[in-house]
Amino acid sequence: MKRILSLLCAVALALPLFALIGCGTQKVDYDPDNFISDTSNPQIVKEKVTIKMFVPKASIQGQWEDMFIFRYMEEVTNIHVEFEEVMLSSYSEKRGLRWESKKDPTDAFMLGNNADEVTQASAFGALTPLNDPNASDEYSGSYGSLIDNYMPNYKKWLDKYDEIELATTQADGNIYSFSSVSTLYGGFATQYLNKKWLEKTDWYAENERLPETIEELEVILTEFSEKDMNGNGDRNDEIPLSYFTTDETKNFLMSAFGFVGTGVEVDTREKIWDGKAWTDNPAYNQIVWVPATDAYRTYLQTLRRWYANGLIDPNIYENDAQDLAAKGYAERLGCFSSAGAFLVVGEELASDYVAIGPLTSAISQDKIWYQYSSQFDPTILVIPQTTPYKREIARWLDFFYDEANVALQSYGQEGVHWDWDVREDGTKGDGSLETDTWHFNVPEGMERETYRATLTYSAGLGGRILETEWNMRESTPIQAQVFKDRQTYVDYLKPSLPPLIYTSDQMTLITEVETAIGTVMSNSTAYFITDINNAKGEYDPNKDSDWNAFIAKMENAGNSIIRGYDALCEQYQEAYETYLAKKAALQQ
Repeated sequence: MKRILSLLCAVALALPLFALIGCGTQKVDYDPDNFISDTSNPQIVKEKVTIKMFVPKASIQGQWEDMFIFRYMEEVTNIHVEFEEVMLSSYSEKRGLRWESKKDPTDAFMLGNNADEVTQASAFGALTPLNDPNASDEYSGSYGSLIDNYMPNYKKWLDKYDEIELATTQADGNIYSFSSVSTLYGGFATQYLNKKWLEKTDWYAENERLPETIEELEVILTEFSEKDMNGNGDRNDEIPLSYFTTDETKNFLMSAFGFVGTGVEVDTREKIWDGKAWTDNPAYNQIVWVPATDAYRTYLQTLRRWYANGLIDPNIYENDAQDLAAKGYAERLGCFSSAGAFLVVGEELASDYVAIGPLTSAISQDKIWYQYSSQFDPTILVIPQTTPYKREIARWLDFFYDEANVALQSYGQEGVHWDWDVREDGTKGDGSLETDTWHFNVPEGMERETYRATLTYSAGLGGRILETEWNMRESTPIQAQVFKDRQTYVDYLKPSLPPLIYTSDQMTLITEVETAIGTVMSNSTAYFITDINNAKGEYDPNKDSDWNAFIAKMENAGNSIIRGYDALCEQYQEAYETYLAKKAALQQ
């Protein structure tokens, strides 16, 4: 057994993320009798303990330990959480390094756990199985299934939604990561268009509606670029379309050509345009590499033309969220992506913007919208095998899956941070009627999300562990508008992929090719759009020679074992077929 563990350690050290698995980790003093197993008792331990969690931090957030939700939970559960906070921009890199620490191990990694890394980590025994009835460790002895024994709230959602099991169960039949739960819909952004500017265009005078195709949007953006839309006397400071590389504008644009992403995706186009007519799509319901499609080439040709004609912010590859907001507050933006217009342009200007629905194009008849996370996002929390506090963490996290605590984790305490509205009959609402609404008590002079960031982890991070119909009842005008805007997209949501689970071998091969092909993409995509003077000499998507050279690079990216996007798609296709089989079995 010692030899096997040594070999596992040696293999793990060769991997980029998991140089850990029992390799010299220090034993922690732990009293198993301090734990309270009764899940009806909100207190989790008799004597206070400290649990260390690694978490991402948004720019608007202060210290996590100062947030209302975690101060409240410490009083209730008797568990103090020591948060190691890392800014979002460097979170993935530093999370990998944190995994390798043996002198001061982390007890849990909360939020932003990459699903592919979970697959790798679980295959090497680095993560705690959450549903194993025979689970045990040297600290607590036999503790069994954490979900069945200590998480009644989470188990309720597992029993209700088969999709959670599909999204979290690994190839060995065990669950190693917790999923978010939304009884509404998954995560997606809104694309906003300046309606105040739109109404000044000749196009709107003739059509009196929002654009419905990418070609119509191009006409509108062209007018934005040619006129003094913001009325400040300068015809050159308007930015028709702006974004930064990690927001969802590129997904909005790509969706007009038949795909919601620019990587691996399930092709849902039943019909494709062959240049003369609409024909059956031979790749329908198959995994494809989007950058190798004619649709992606058309997308690049469109963006190159827009960039050359001044319709796109020239700083798209230098912008970040703060840059976008600075331009928004200065009344310079015609179109952008965000969770809410007020986050980019401020509350005073937010009413100038309207949500654009999904667009079609000359080569795509389907209206689709990018869903970046499903109702059940399996990235919420993982528990390393090295921690003695497995049971405590399970009970602590289960607090968030209680419907009674949805408000606490989203907007704070009733009567302090938010209140039910008064009904038409003069009585105060309490949530018992479908018409009951509530409002958020934002202190005067504070921005809404800045204040919410003092209360909860979800502000600035774009998601909640549990979201229910309660979240939709807010009557605060600016947020009520956000919910109304989101309804524009609900019928068209599409993720690039369903929540697939991979074998360790599949994940290894996928990583090899994606790393190599990612280099090709990073060196090519920006030039295809911005190198309008052909300074590089090989990045014009309108030239067959340049396009064919790009395809050839992607066909050969990899190593001697596996290479090319076709081989990459084969690995995803296998995982997709396994997913479909599991889904069919659960539905029987």
